[in-house]
Amino acid sequence: MSLKFILPIIVAALALIVWTLLALIDTELNSFPGPLATFNALWADRGALFAALGVDTAAMVLGFLLAVTFGVLTAIALMTYQGLRLALAPWMTIGRMAPVFALAPLVIISPLPSFLVLLIVTTIACFFPVVSVATPALLATDKSLLDLFKTYRASYWQEITMLRLPHALPQLMTAFKRAAIYAPMAAITTDYLQGLLASKPGLGRLLGEYYVAQNYAGATALCLLAAALGVVMAGAVHAISAWTLMHWHDNEHGHA
Repeated sequence: MSLKFILPIIVAALALIVWTLLALIDTELNSFPGPLATFNALWADRGALFAALGVDTAAMVLGFLLAVTFGVLTAIALMTYQGLRLALAPWMTIGRMAPVFALAPLVIISPLPSFLVLLIVTTIACFFPVVSVATPALLATDKSLLDLFKTYRASYWQEITMLRLPHALPQLMTAFKRAAIYAPMAAITTDYLQGLLASKPGLGRLLGEYYVAQNYAGATALCLLAAALGVVMAGAVHAISAWTLMHWHDNEHGHA
């Protein structure tokens, strides 16, 4: 077994040991639960925990797919029309910099269904990173290749699908990976705020109930489960990106 597998396992084992020691040192045993208490709480409350996270997962995945689709289409439109690009560029920058914590409450207080709120915030949070990377990547297509396509009288969509998008594939995959990191953060944060601000069912209300009942093991289990959801999402997109670039793009093979 290579070091790239052994070393992460060693780090995980050390983290569990440190976690256990900190729980033992803590004088109030329930305030800082150890690994065993946390996993027992996860198993005991698995129904409520997985039900809450199931809604987040659906909104996260669907919002990510919508953001990728509309983000690439918007980037194509901005690449095509310079006037539109100049008009929207400042607003795209502002949208990319706006934190989810500031955006989510504006949507939460609306009379929209809970799942739709999650979907909207997740889509918006992932949309701007995709557009901000995809637009300059599409504009940076090699001019000599563009001239070649014009020489052969390629249509507009042939130029987009057969030249610009494949040429920008590494940058697009970087944008998708960035969006995959934002998707869990946006969905889980919004669900949490919905529970706190709008008393809607989800992670927020469940987490609040745990703290009121001083069920710190359950709260820790919920946080770990949410973190695992984000890791799975980002890891899946990273794996797809690596496979796509390895099979479709020469740069992954070291060619010019």
